Amino acid sequence: MEIEIISLDKIPFRKLVLCFNAAFSDYVVKFTITEDALRERWENTGADYSLSFGAMIAGELVGFIVHGINEKDGALMAYNAGTGVIPTYRGFKITRNIYKYALPLLRAKGVKQSILEVIQENEPALHIYESMGFEITREVSCFSGNFTDHKHVEWSSDLEFRSLDADWNKLRTFWDFKPDWEGEPSSIRQTGDRLMTMGLYDKGVLCGYTAFNPESGKVRQFAVRKENRRKGYGRLLFSQVAEVCPRLTINNIDSDAAGTIAFLETIGMKNHINQYEMKLAL
Repeated sequence: MEIEIISLDKIPFRKLVLCFNAAFSDYVVKFTITEDALRERWENTGADYSLSFGAMIAGELVGFIVHGINEKDGALMAYNAGTGVIPTYRGFKITRNIYKYALPLLRAKGVKQSILEVIQENEPALHIYESMGFEITREVSCFSGNFTDHKHVEWSSDLEFRSLDADWNKLRTFWDFKPDWEGEPSSIRQTGDRLMTMGLYDKGVLCGYTAFNPESGKVRQFAVRKENRRKGYGRLLFSQVAEVCPRLTINNIDSDAAGTIAFLETIGMKNHINQYEMKLAL
């Protein structure tokens, strides 16, 4: 069986959507996605289709890897924004063949590291990535749900929830852990107007902030200033987000961040997926 690897900028996007939905038809988390939604999803990761690749067999797209390309911590990095293989073509080393083709091209473009996340129960994928040299760097947890802790929210005239012109040097001091690819400041800047970046102020002092998509309810980043923790500001922050988006998704919280996880569970979020973050130096 002859496998041809080509860059995805040579593939009509509608064919990529068909392949994506076929590849995830039996996935751990079942879903289908529209063309517009998938395009936006990958735009949010900085997808570069000239450095993303698909596997063709007899003229049919049977598998793909989409890479987001961006500079993080002063180095160019590639993020695996999506890997899929149509079920009937699994076992033919499609993902491995794509990576063998892609990694030298990424190196040639100056990419220093490749990053991905994989669901912990997805042992076949985990085995493939480890065989390619990826190493687990941390465990992360994903949450979704509706904000339910309304009874503990008390709004006062001293409080404001308003647009924030993010000073990331300052906001980094609020962090307990490093955000994932989509939560990184460079990714948030890249997403632009599709996100609302909002601050919670008490008597003019910034106590917490969040960056979220008002259409999907995906919270890309949030934090409360360390001096303001355990005083209800987190609940106040999420109560305001929930007025815009009743159902929320918060992905890739560092599993060692016990306080953040306990808080999310307290306000009604459910941990539905756990993943490994993996990296490969190029």
